[in-house]
Amino acid sequence: MGKRDRLEPEHEPRGFEKKQKHNNGDHARSHSRNGGTACDSSGQAVEGHGEGSTSTAAASLDLLRSLLSRITSTSHQDTPVLDEEALHIAQTLQKAITRRAPTVSAQLAALNSRNPEKVAHSTIPPYRPSQPIKASHQLPPLPPIRDPDLASAPFRHSSSVSGAVGTNDSHMYTYERLEFLGDAYIEIISTRIIFSRFPDLTAGKQAQIRELLVKNETLAEYAQAYGFEERIRVGGEQFGAKQKSWTKIMADVFEAYVAAVVLSNTDTGFVDAETWLTDLWAEKILSQRTKPVLNADSKVELNRKLHVNGGKVEYLEERPMELDRSRGQQKYYIGVYLTGWGYTRKLLGRASAQNKAQAGIYAAADAIKKNKDLIEELHRKGLETAGKGKNLPKGNLSE
Repeated sequence: MGKRDRLEPEHEPRGFEKKQKHNNGDHARSHSRNGGTACDSSGQAVEGHGEGSTSTAAASLDLLRSLLSRITSTSHQDTPVLDEEALHIAQTLQKAITRRAPTVSAQLAALNSRNPEKVAHSTIPPYRPSQPIKASHQLPPLPPIRDPDLASAPFRHSSSVSGAVGTNDSHMYTYERLEFLGDAYIEIISTRIIFSRFPDLTAGKQAQIRELLVKNETLAEYAQAYGFEERIRVGGEQFGAKQKSWTKIMADVFEAYVAAVVLSNTDTGFVDAETWLTDLWAEKILSQRTKPVLNADSKVELNRKLHVNGGKVEYLEERPMELDRSRGQQKYYIGVYLTGWGYTRKLLGRASAQNKAQAGIYAAADAIKKNKDLIEELHRKGLETAGKGKNLPKGNLSE
């Protein structure tokens, strides 16, 4: 078989001979698999393309995949069909067409046409608490607004900007427009903090703490602490502190500042705002009688160290669940016990929480704290004996 023979597919998919008839003028168009609707590059539906055109395009794509598959499969032969550079191009193209573009529905295409997005999305990374929350009586520094056009927007009233309502020009933004977005960012940031750091709390208690952080009185307090009231402008004049609904206005300005921080840098703006707000809220969070998670991976760590050569870790309920009817809260009591290594249900640690899962995590953390030396010794012994291919004697741990 020659090189040319190896490049020819076994058969041509049905409809391939019609491809050229549909190809002219279609380079900027992509076909949706939702009913054969064709969409242009902006996502807008294009009339005149039906099921036949979609099947032809699919057949052509199948042929291209088959061809690339046969080309790239020759890379392991002593005499490949293509040189190294051409083979690399073929492999890259093969990966590209394998990743199918998301289907654009008719509804989404209509939305993109009528109301296209005009503001870039900000990156929101997974929440990872880097350090314990610590209360401070000093205000953390304000994060900078890195876009000059947005720098004064949180303090600008619509009366000071002609035609500000409905515009997407950042230099025309006002705090009334930005607070809508900032309110949402503050809500999601506070939720991420509470959901991650206090998983043992009921949803009701988590909501109570969040309300404390995001309510107008709290945000207005912070805005005044940073002197925001001195920077607000209405119609070119300084805003008066005797204005009606002053608390609501100051909260709106604070929310607008958060939005401006996020919008001013789509890569790090959200993280900048979240880091600042976590520091700012720390004192109020700690004023609540909550028990922060010591180490969410305590159970995993404890099991990893003691589940060697037959060691067994058990989490047992030490007494019945108690219900505090006045506060509507449950409390579970869990102890963690070790069996093996010469021990039978040796108590390593115990704790309580509002659900069994969290109580188990606290108990494991308590065990690691109180019996650190013993756990490390058993882990070391387990690794040594496992390496020698024998079980540790059930009696004395010392050699």
